[in-house]
Amino acid sequence: MKLLGILEEKPKPKVVLYARVSTNKQEEYLKNQIRRLEEYANSKGWQYEVISEIASGVNENRRGLLKFLNKIKRGEVEKVVIEYPDRLVRFGFKYFKYLNSNSNIFRSKNLRTKGR
Repeated sequence: MKLLGILEEKPKPKVVLYARVSTNKQEEYLKNQIRRLEEYANSKGWQYEVISEIASGVNENRRGLLKFLNKIKRGEVEKVVIEYPDRLVRFGFKYFKYLNSNSNIFRSKNLRTKGR
């Protein structure tokens, strides 16, 4: 958009980077997962928020999961990036995929092999 001869920058997409591990023993893996997600988001030039948690993937009442789902509901998030589908849910990812087919909010990337 042009305003008084000045080009305005397009707003960067609002992205949630979601990382999860099941146990405290996996904390180092959680840090690495977050680092890879941030590298990916930075390479895309995205404005992002990291939501991470240590919780079982079968628990549907995880604080982080509910936090970003509520952000989506309020229209505050355009994309959610996860490293692998099982970081989001252990079972039922196909339902997220189906709901996502029209909105393109969820993005699952195997970031470990991207460009390496």
